[in-house]
Amino acid sequence: MESQRIINELEGLDIPFLTHRHPPLFTVAEAKEFDEKMPGGHCKNMLLTDKKRTSYYLIILQANKRMDFKRIGQLIGVKGLKFAKEETLNRFDTFSGSVSPFIVLEDDQGEIDVFVDRELLSYDKLNFHPNINTMTLGIDTQSFTDYMRLKGHEMQPIDYE
Repeated sequence: MESQRIINELEGLDIPFLTHRHPPLFTVAEAKEFDEKMPGGHCKNMLLTDKKRTSYYLIILQANKRMDFKRIGQLIGVKGLKFAKEETLNRFDTFSGSVSPFIVLEDDQGEIDVFVDRELLSYDKLNFHPNINTMTLGIDTQSFTDYMRLKGHEMQPIDYE
C-alpha cells in the first residue's frame, strides 16, 4: 500500500498528523534513535494468525515491550498464535517490518481483529509507519481511535505487561 494513499485518506478525513521521514527501519532497536524526535507512544505492530491460519489479529504494543505469543494468546483467547506468512502480509498490501494499523484499509472483509496495549492509549499521540518503514506518522490518539472505528475496526484494549 502506498503511504501516499494513507496520507490522502487521513487528510480527506481532516485527521491531523505529523510526518517524520527516516532511513528504512526494520526493528524496534533501529527505530530507537529516531523515537526521541517523535513525541508520543511508539508502537510495535504485528499481524498474527491462529494455528489454522484462518483468523488474523493485529497486535499493537508499546515498542519497548517484548512480544510473548503465549501471553498475547491468553489475553485475546487464542492458542497457537504465530506470525502471519509473508503471502498474507502481501494480501493486506504490506511486508515484514512495515506492518501497521493502516492495513485495515485493505481489510474489506473485516478479517482482522485489532488489539492495543492499554498503556498506549494514555499517550496524546501514537506513532506508526504508514505501511512503509521509511516514514512515521504521529497521530492524536483519540483521532486514531476514531479512524479505526470508522474503518470498522474497534481497537480492543489489552493489559500487556
